[in-house]
Amino acid sequence: MTNLHRILSLLQRLHQVLALFCTPAFHVEQLLTGEDRRTLHLVFCPAEGFSVYATYWPEDEGDPAVDTDTYATPRSLRGALDHFRRMGAGEAAWQRAQACRSGQFLANHSAVLLVATSYGEKARDLHGYSNMQAFLAAFTRLDEQREPGQPRSLIGYSGSHEVAWQAVFDNVPWGPVARRQVHALTGL
Repeated sequence: MTNLHRILSLLQRLHQVLALFCTPAFHVEQLLTGEDRRTLHLVFCPAEGFSVYATYWPEDEGDPAVDTDTYATPRSLRGALDHFRRMGAGEAAWQRAQACRSGQFLANHSAVLLVATSYGEKARDLHGYSNMQAFLAAFTRLDEQREPGQPRSLIGYSGSHEVAWQAVFDNVPWGPVARRQVHALTGL
């Protein structure tokens, strides 16, 4: 049985390597809002693999600079997609990268929810969560940090504009269901 497992493992690895060489090069850019004009990049080159990073425009320079703190070289498309999503890529950019196609996407409207805890307000960017379950788990942990008797407070932001907390859920695909779940958890 162990030989069969080794053979299957080798075949899976061979499939991954061949898939990389059969996939054409692509580059997906997600422009973000803000004064430093940050841009997220997911790049694939068959000879070099994946790289995910952010660039920004320093005020004094004419060319963009790479934010070395965000630079990563995942070994698989799944790892690259996860890192790209955590950095704030929008749904359309993420789907294009998942399809291994190049594209440039304008700034997505951020969907930030401020949650009051006993440690102050904590911001949660809904685009940073790949699914509703991950967001609800993080939200529940934050909600449990309230002092007993401390009133619940939720404030929504879309870009730099304050909006009703319910409105931030309009910017993510799993938003309507999550909005109902948050309402059920908080009573707000």
